[in-house]
Amino acid sequence: MPTTPPSYTPPPANLPQRGDRTTFSNRVDAFISWLGTGMTDMGALTANAYANALAAFNSATAASTSEGNAANSATTANTFKTAAADSATAAAASAAMANSAVNSPTYTDLSTSNLTIAVGTQTLTVASGKNWAPGMSLLLFNSAGKQMIGRVTSYTGNTLVVNVSSITGSGSYASWYISTYIKTLSRGRSAFIGSNS
Repeated sequence: MPTTPPSYTPPPANLPQRGDRTTFSNRVDAFISWLGTGMTDMGALTANAYANALAAFNSATAASTSEGNAANSATTANTFKTAAADSATAAAASAAMANSAVNSPTYTDLSTSNLTIAVGTQTLTVASGKNWAPGMSLLLFNSAGKQMIGRVTSYTGNTLVVNVSSITGSGSYASWYISTYIKTLSRGRSAFIGSNS
């Protein structure tokens, strides 16, 4: 921080004049008396001016460094922003692919098997040629509030066996829409449950 300049004692107002013999001696004595004090004051002023100049230089250097750090921080923030946008785009694409898989004819079917909503083994008569595989998670949906979720135990010909682990509702029904199960993750992402995940 800059400091206030020290006080300064000015020289005598009336300096010695060689043409004025009556005052010359007294004025010389006064000037010589002031000279010691004046030189000390000028030294203090010089030191103060140097200290203030050095403080100003250090402040300017610190400001320049802060400006550089701010620019680097802005660049880093912009990099993270771009990465976040790319991640969001990739997540949206993944979700779209997952939703497409859910609605793909090779992963969906409508079964008229008469099933009672319950945890455990459920066997359905379905169309052949689907892409279901053991371990894949499926949703067995009848209507709002009446569904079962489980993993494929086996799929052979027209017979699908599912090990149900989660249910909603109760009762027996003979109409089941079958599709792959999409699990919603954090931050709006989706996961295609096609294995033991």
